[in-house]
Amino acid sequence: MATTQLFVELLMIGIGAAIWLTFLLAVILRLPWGSPLPDLTAVHLTALSGVAYVVGIVVDRLAWSAFRFAENRHRDQVFGMDQDPSAEDKEKFVLVSSSSLREQIVYNRSRLRICRSWILNFALTGVCAGAWAIQQQAWTIAALALSGLALSGLTAYTANLLARDHYVNIGRSYDFLTRSKNCDAAG
Repeated sequence: MATTQLFVELLMIGIGAAIWLTFLLAVILRLPWGSPLPDLTAVHLTALSGVAYVVGIVVDRLAWSAFRFAENRHRDQVFGMDQDPSAEDKEKFVLVSSSSLREQIVYNRSRLRICRSWILNFALTGVCAGAWAIQQQAWTIAALALSGLALSGLTAYTANLLARDHYVNIGRSYDFLTRSKNCDAAG
């Protein structure tokens, strides 16, 4: 994966975390609904981008830890319990054997990483926005809170499908490459 692509993924995840952290800060500081936003300069935005990147790394790792069980379940369903070679070794084989298949697997993993992290971002946005809505009795914020929770559920559903598809793709790619290798050796 290109370093730039990974940076952008983690920045997108961190920006999502910045949204719910902003709502959490509004709750903690008891900021009134309708308060003017502070003027941010390019220096502020640059600093916030750096913080968002680091927070994106943290949220990515938290999401991986929280949802690893689902991905492991899909891996075991696709490859079975007796994995020889292991799913990780099959993935490495595909990654080094075919640039076209590698790009497809890397793209699928990227989508999975973003969805997995946004399950948390949407859920925490919903919870924090809901807490602020209750605190401020600003019911217009409640729609945002409910939307965040609904999007979290939809994103969880999508991430579950992406995890399954990721392992199916690895398995099919591995089988294709090993069949091709065996045909070349026999021919």
